[in-house]
Amino acid sequence: MEVEDGVNRWHSTNIRKILFRRLIQKVLFPSTIEDTIASVDGEGDVYQDNVRINSISLPSANTSQLKAIAAVMNSTLFNALARLKAGLSDSGWRQFNRQFAELVPFPETILHDSDTSAKLAAYADKIAGLQVKALAASSEGTKRGFQATLDSLWGQLDELVVEVYGLTKVQKAVVSKYPRRIDRFDLLTRQTSTPEGDE
Repeated sequence: MEVEDGVNRWHSTNIRKILFRRLIQKVLFPSTIEDTIASVDGEGDVYQDNVRINSISLPSANTSQLKAIAAVMNSTLFNALARLKAGLSDSGWRQFNRQFAELVPFPETILHDSDTSAKLAAYADKIAGLQVKALAASSEGTKRGFQATLDSLWGQLDELVVEVYGLTKVQKAVVSKYPRRIDRFDLLTRQTSTPEGDE
C-alpha cells in the first residue's frame, strides 16, 4: 500500500534517521555477558539492535580513542567493576545493558590524554592482529605460541589499565579477587570450534 508524502511517512523517515544516525564509528559491546568484551566498528557500518548489542559513540572521539575505550572494556579491571554493577542473570551470566554500563567508573583520562589513548590503542591493534593470525593458524603448536604471546599482551594491557585508573595497593588487592571467568584466548576460539560430528 502506498502512503502519501508528508507526516504519514513517519515509519520510513524514522527508520532512515535511525540508520544514518548510527553510521558512525562506535564501540560495540554485548548486553548479556560472562565477562566484558568490546570491539570497535571503525567504519561505522555495523548496525546494532540496541537489545543484544549496545554501543558507545562519541562524535568528538577519534579512532584511537575508541580503540582505547574498547581496550579498557576488555581489561580485567573493568570486567571486575562491571560485573559488580551488572544485573544478575542465569548460570553466572550478567545483564550489561547501557544503564548498567553507565554505573561503571571509567577513566576519562583516555579522552583527554592522547599519549594514554595511543598506548591503549596500540595494545588493541597488536592484540587484534595476533588474534587474526591465531585463528588462521593450522597447527596446535602455532596456536599455542600465539596464545602465549597474547596472554603476555593481555597482561601488559591489564597493568596499563590499572595504572590509568590510579588504583592504590589496597584497591588493587580487592580487584585481584575478581578475575575474569573466561580465558580471553579461549573466548576468541569459542565460536570457531566445530562440535564433534558436525561438518
